[in-house]
Amino acid sequence: MSANTPQKRDESARRRVALAFPIRLAHLHTIVRGMADYAQQHGNWIFTTSGEAHDLPIKSLKRWQGDGILASFGTDEEAAAARRMKIPVVTFVGVVKNPGIPRVMMDQAAIGRLAAEHLMVRGFRQFAFYGIEHAGYSLIREAAFSERLVSKGFSVDRCVSPNMLEHKKLWDDEIDELAKWLKTLPLPIGIFAVSDVRARMLADACSMIGRKIPQEIGIIGVDNSQMDCEFGSPQLTSIECDWWRVGYKAAELLDSLMNGQPPPAQDLLIQPTGIIARESTAVTIIEHPAVAKAVEYAKANLNESFGVKALVTAAGVSRRYLETAFLSSLHRTPADFLAEMRVERAKEMLATRTFTLSRVAQECGFSDLRQFRRVFTRVEKMSPRAFKQSGQQRQRNTDPLIR
Repeated sequence: MSANTPQKRDESARRRVALAFPIRLAHLHTIVRGMADYAQQHGNWIFTTSGEAHDLPIKSLKRWQGDGILASFGTDEEAAAARRMKIPVVTFVGVVKNPGIPRVMMDQAAIGRLAAEHLMVRGFRQFAFYGIEHAGYSLIREAAFSERLVSKGFSVDRCVSPNMLEHKKLWDDEIDELAKWLKTLPLPIGIFAVSDVRARMLADACSMIGRKIPQEIGIIGVDNSQMDCEFGSPQLTSIECDWWRVGYKAAELLDSLMNGQPPPAQDLLIQPTGIIARESTAVTIIEHPAVAKAVEYAKANLNESFGVKALVTAAGVSRRYLETAFLSSLHRTPADFLAEMRVERAKEMLATRTFTLSRVAQECGFSDLRQFRRVFTRVEKMSPRAFKQSGQQRQRNTDPLIR
């Protein structure tokens, strides 16, 4: 941000805020809704855009007489232009690693760690990352993904390619290069794609060379984009991000700067919502026979109320032996694995918004509603009711037909 921070002004006066978006984002409409909701609730703002295109470059605002700018940009040159502005500027994009202006964005490192944990829990022991070269968010996600896996004794292969919007790379060329890379990887392998778009490209490349998803290659992306995740085969597992909150908090931060408050010393990070599991990781790869027997029993009887003792019986080994085998194979105790399986199914049921909490508890094998609430809250860090309500709120925030 510029050193020329404005003095505190009359908060009831109208403010002119520019939406400087020279780059296109798949989730931009959700971010803008968060901004608009904040403005409607807390401020008397007039938004300046560039008409139908919504691609207003920040450098074109050099002489603009406004109060603040909410900006996205994808180059160091655009970040430098933002720093030269004499009014407050807030960004929300992680393409430029260190833009030098106040920023609200997703916690990119948390996203990378979530991807690593999910693939490990699915039983993968070989891993790879597919990202975009020079993009700040891709670098951070990859570093956190790799660090988590290396700490567990694993190595990570990688493939990064140019941003196709900048380099005008042909789709067929990228798919061909992906296919060549995939042929070099050991199987089975779990791959973290930096976005759902790239995850879908991975799935297409796997189809070209006959790689089975998820049995041979598990794929997880980011953004939970309906078009990329659900309108194709297989449907893709994805890390869901709260882009509405990013927009809302970006507007809130800009408001504080326009009121003369100092900028924060660091980026304000929004935590990912969680993982939406679909077909592309619907597998549990297990080499240990005792663990395989226990997991098979759990999957077949998940709607029944049973505990670790039943898993021990199904596996035909001692409890201590099974716990050691689970930690080695899945990095989870049998109890934690069973709790997470039940909660995962509960989340799927809660997402439909048609089941009562008591029905969900019964169908997922919890002994009673009290146990369901306790276990769900421990695993998800929120109650079942809060999870259900947050899902409904996210749908209202992202669905352009719902206000």
